[in-house]
Amino acid sequence: MKKIIILFLIIFIIIGILLFLSYSIAKGRAEEVAKRFPGNLSPLKSHLVLSIGNDFKPCWIFQAEYNDLLTGSTFDVYITLFGKVFKKPKFT
Repeated sequence: MKKIIILFLIIFIIIGILLFLSYSIAKGRAEEVAKRFPGNLSPLKSHLVLSIGNDFKPCWIFQAEYNDLLTGSTFDVYITLFGKVFKKPKFT
């Protein structure tokens, strides 16, 4: 019984470390995208999402608000768990 508990504990620790590394890499990529944006943005906030619509696509969503607009629209960057930029706003 102790071996099973230790095994689950090790698995949870490994998953936690991998999620932390994934978040760190994704946040760095999102900040790079936000720096290239010509306008002013609020600080990025993040969410871990497992599905988009009906598709299972686990990714990090980093959101910021446009400081110059009163519409409440958000600057959204979607980054996969492995650090690839999945979807970013188009700069016009």
